[in-house]
Amino acid sequence: MRDLTDAKLVVLAATLQDKGAYTELFRRHCPALKAFLLRLAGHQADAEDLAQATFLRAFDKLPQFRAEASFKTWLFRIGYTEFLQLQRSQRYQERLKNDLLTEYPNSNSLSQDTAIDLEKGLAQLSDEERSAILLCDAVGFSNKDTAETMSVPLGSMKTYLRRARRKLRTHMEGERGHDGSA
Repeated sequence: MRDLTDAKLVVLAATLQDKGAYTELFRRHCPALKAFLLRLAGHQADAEDLAQATFLRAFDKLPQFRAEASFKTWLFRIGYTEFLQLQRSQRYQERLKNDLLTEYPNSNSLSQDTAIDLEKGLAQLSDEERSAILLCDAVGFSNKDTAETMSVPLGSMKTYLRRARRKLRTHMEGERGHDGSA
């Protein structure tokens, strides 16, 4: 199964209910999806719940998948929609108000302080800006795939991305100035 393309795995999973194909799609895309959802939601438990809901919804809708976009783009769009639904819920709003920044994913290339500053900077972005920068810069989606995932026009997505990068750069430069480092 590992040498099959996503498109072939989708056909096997959708038409034959092949559990191995489901498992392989999950194995390939779950880590990146969870990382994206963690950065969006800012809370590990929410990211786990969102990833599970995303895969359940995706596998349920697999027969409706059309290969106009990649499976990954389609999956991330479902994840983004799940996040928006969670965000609207009262539980999520309360958690955002009361949650302290305590856990951050470690990065081999960032110090813990820089990772915390980055998370704080991401938290200051609008949902659209945060989604655009995470999908483009962290996940590696093209501008077109990002716009498609977010269900916004390409020009709007580029505006969100440009604003996000500018705001994040300004935030990070400000944080470096406050801690005395150059």
